[in-house]
Amino acid sequence: MKISKRQSKILKAIIREYIATAKAVSSARLVRKYSSFKISSATMRNEMVVLEEAGLIEHLHTSAGRTPTDKGYRYFVDNLMRERSLSKAEQKKLTLELLKTKTAHNKLLRRTTQLLSELTGGVALASMLDEGIFFDSGLRQLLEEPEFAEKEPVYEMAQIMDSIDEHVKDLIEKNRNLEVYIGEENPLCDAQECATIVSRFRLPSGEKGIIALIGPKRMRYARNMSLLDYLAKFLSGSLGAFLFLGAPDILSNYF
Repeated sequence: MKISKRQSKILKAIIREYIATAKAVSSARLVRKYSSFKISSATMRNEMVVLEEAGLIEHLHTSAGRTPTDKGYRYFVDNLMRERSLSKAEQKKLTLELLKTKTAHNKLLRRTTQLLSELTGGVALASMLDEGIFFDSGLRQLLEEPEFAEKEPVYEMAQIMDSIDEHVKDLIEKNRNLEVYIGEENPLCDAQECATIVSRFRLPSGEKGIIALIGPKRMRYARNMSLLDYLAKFLSGSLGAFLFLGAPDILSNYF
């Protein structure tokens, strides 16, 4: 699919606005807020029509604005999103929190999901082959998001939670370290309003597992992906070995 540079910028702006507000985005709002476009409202409307015809945004009947489609989010994640790495301060904060858990991996994974849920507002889970799934209590805060005001998205979320056990092994065994599933791409069930990010790790002992985040499609993809990537690398690395194997204190080597 090819869209122009300006259309790409408009799509990116629409997604940013929708992520921030959960409200359909109008051409007038974009012209008013993004003066760098330097185009009229009529030109903006024409460009948005092109994006709609390409299936990247859609026009809700109840609003004059547009919202991103699954295809639009996918185009954003694959082509427009700027990669983000956690700052040294963020890495240090996460690491120190996890280093407080000097115990077996079930407690560490529970703490990992708690941190991930607290930082993202989504439902976090972790699992390892032949072991249980560890959820954080992030479901309530997720269901408070505007997307879940209707029954259908809540039902979809319940389906995801109910079906995870059946799919964990397949998710763990996949080759890619980090994957994003948007809407109907979700491997757990047909979840139109949800997105799932899955990051895989291998403990120093060789055991494989996943950390995953489930949230609305209107999520902060770059930040959430960087968080999951860091946590997976943490669990796979020598700091993970310290936690799981009880090695001597090695904090001074890292900070």
